Amino acid sequence: MIGAATATHAEPSDTGGPRDVDAVSRRLAGHIPGLRLERAHVVSDSPGKRQVIAYSGTDGSGHGVELIGKAYVDASRARRLHDTLTLLSTLNRAEAGVPRPVALLSDLGLSLQERVSGRTLDQLDDPARVSALGAAARWLSRLHAVGFAFERRVNPASERRKMSEWSALVAQHLPDVAAVASALQRRLDTLAPLAEMPGSAPIHKDFHYQHVLVSGDGVRIIDLDEVRSGEPGHDVAHFSAYLWLLSLREERSQSDARAFDAAFADAYGRADLAAGAPYRFFRACCFLKIAKQLVRGKGPAPAPQGEALAEQVRLALAEGMCAIE
Repeated sequence: MIGAATATHAEPSDTGGPRDVDAVSRRLAGHIPGLRLERAHVVSDSPGKRQVIAYSGTDGSGHGVELIGKAYVDASRARRLHDTLTLLSTLNRAEAGVPRPVALLSDLGLSLQERVSGRTLDQLDDPARVSALGAAARWLSRLHAVGFAFERRVNPASERRKMSEWSALVAQHLPDVAAVASALQRRLDTLAPLAEMPGSAPIHKDFHYQHVLVSGDGVRIIDLDEVRSGEPGHDVAHFSAYLWLLSLREERSQSDARAFDAAFADAYGRADLAAGAPYRFFRACCFLKIAKQLVRGKGPAPAPQGEALAEQVRLALAEGMCAIE
């Protein structure tokens, strides 16, 4: 069992916060010689939880520096993310495919990583997308097979509570689908033992098409905050459910949607995962999650509004029911 790797500690605390570019520059001097940050831009903000901050500046040689910082209210989450990136970036460096960790500023609850560039899968044309789906699947397969386990594990009790909360939230925002959301949640709760398998593989847990960045040298996988030990089928079902969402938003035919799903599944290489009841459970759970994200305006952008929002929620819940019927 491998838990947290030894974290890189920053210099003693000063009074600057995560958005103070001068203070962060000074703190990173030992990691990037001559660093001079010039701008800190808040990319996203989850009040009471986390801010994602984009930093830009130059190093001592005048080269541009682009960093992403994740600042957590719970500082232990910053350490956990930094340690996760450290571990994954050392596994077969040529194929690691994750942002390089730069530094951990523990007292600020701030984990800094290189900012990776590229196009997300939804920004690619069909031939390039199919190729990238294969690369993403192979990355995921390698993650699931690396041979160590994170101490942080999927918590079945927590997952069941989440499903109940998601159903209630959907019903609150869209009363017309309350009965379907509730029926799906009750069915998932009945089948919850399927999710209580003692999975020990590292899983991404939030793997979808906008967390895969494609550039000339391959794919990079981002947003690894939720990595933990669990069942590989969760990641495969999660990615498949979000591919369905992408096809829906692009008004694709069912044959197109199946082709994208097949390209990913074939490259991943474990047909047995999609054949069992646990996979169907995870897939249904992901559709309830999608419905929750839609009503909150979260998840893969762009967030739909009005009738488009209601329609995507309705169809997601229907897909969830179909997965476990």
